[in-house]
Amino acid sequence: MDTLSGRIAAVSLGLTSWLVALATFLVAIGFLAGLPLAPFHLEGPLAVPPWHALALDGLLLVGLVAAVLLATGRSHRVRLLMVSAVALLLMAFWQPLGGETWQFDNPSLRLVLSAAFGLGAALLAYALVLADVLSGSGLVAAWRRLPVGSARAIPALARGLRGEARLASGLGVLLCVWGSPAMGVAHLGLALLASLVVGWAMVRGRARSSGRVLRLERAPRDGVRHAA
Repeated sequence: MDTLSGRIAAVSLGLTSWLVALATFLVAIGFLAGLPLAPFHLEGPLAVPPWHALALDGLLLVGLVAAVLLATGRSHRVRLLMVSAVALLLMAFWQPLGGETWQFDNPSLRLVLSAAFGLGAALLAYALVLADVLSGSGLVAAWRRLPVGSARAIPALARGLRGEARLASGLGVLLCVWGSPAMGVAHLGLALLASLVVGWAMVRGRARSSGRVLRLERAPRDGVRHAA
């Protein structure tokens, strides 16, 4: 991959993964918001028996979680392609569960919830871009290796933005799944599940950060002991 052709191939793969991820992101926004032009919708009338729909949706969610776990440790481009492909399959085969848990008719409240959804979508887009910038195998990194790109390394300050990217993505997910004036059974279940996953990820990320801080604090002490 150090040759010019290899670098061009890396940029092509990075651009392809970005286009697929962008298409998936836009479809997912329409899927959650129930936009008329969206190809798939989270809510709708029952098309199959309830237990069949629940079982299929559960399998699709398990498949998405498995894809995320399998993508861990792979390059940023491969992660984007894997997760995007499985997310598109989930939305394509999703079966609405019908029913309605609540619906707000107050125009002001509907406007606030819609604004929260829009803010969540913007935060997710920001986190997606920031993750690529900070990744060593993303589109930006591949572009830097081209002769026309800049070979400058990402400054140390940018590496500290990884926590900001995680926070933006977590908050964006919560705003998107809960920022809805009307919510059906499937939407409520997905919102609760997403909240649990985001909470677990935040706790796990904080524990990792605390562990790194402790290791950094112990390193100078260990060096002093060895020197003594």
